[in-house]
Amino acid sequence: MNLGFISMLLFSFVPISSAVTEQSNYVSIDGEKTVSASSDGTVNVRLMTGDENGNDIQLGFTSEARLLEYIQHNPQSTKNVSAQGTGACCTDFYYDSDKGGGYRYVAVGDDIRDIGISWAGWDNRISSLSTAATGYTVLWQFEDFSGFGIYFDNAQYYNRTVNLGDYQMEPGRSWNDKASSIQVRYSRP
Repeated sequence: MNLGFISMLLFSFVPISSAVTEQSNYVSIDGEKTVSASSDGTVNVRLMTGDENGNDIQLGFTSEARLLEYIQHNPQSTKNVSAQGTGACCTDFYYDSDKGGGYRYVAVGDDIRDIGISWAGWDNRISSLSTAATGYTVLWQFEDFSGFGIYFDNAQYYNRTVNLGDYQMEPGRSWNDKASSIQVRYSRP
C-alpha cells in the first residue's frame, strides 16, 4: 500500500479548528448581546444589576456616556426598603471585606472626588460596601471619577454585602482596595 495515501487518509479526519469560544463576562456590551469574550477588552465601565430572581447580571460599556444613555432608557427596579446600617439614604463603605473594619458613608446625591484627600488613609482601601436603597453607587479607579468604573444598581444590592474582591476591574484584577473616587447617584443622570 502507498504510504502517501495512508498519511493523507489519517490526516483527513483531524478537525481543522478545535478553538473553543470563551464566554463573555457580560450579558451585553453597549446594549448589544455578547456571544464571546472577544469584545470584553473594550469595556471601561460596568453596571452590576440583577434579574427578577435576584441573580447578578453584569453589563459592560465602552464609556460612561454609553452607560448613562442605557440608564436613561431603562427604568431602574425598586424594592420595598427598611433601614439598615446608615439606612436607605446612604451607601456604607468598609475598610475590610464582609463589612468589617472601619466604615464611612456617602448619601445619595453626594460624591467623593478624591478619597485620599477627603478620607485620609482610605484611598485604595475599600473592600466592601452596603448600598443605599435607590440610585447607583459608582466606584472609580482614579481621582476625579476617571479610569475604570463600576456601577452598582442600589435597588438590586440593597440589604446585601458587596465584597469588592468578587468583582473584576479587568482580567486578573479585582476592585478590592482599588477605588480612588466615589459617586452615589440618583436614579437618573
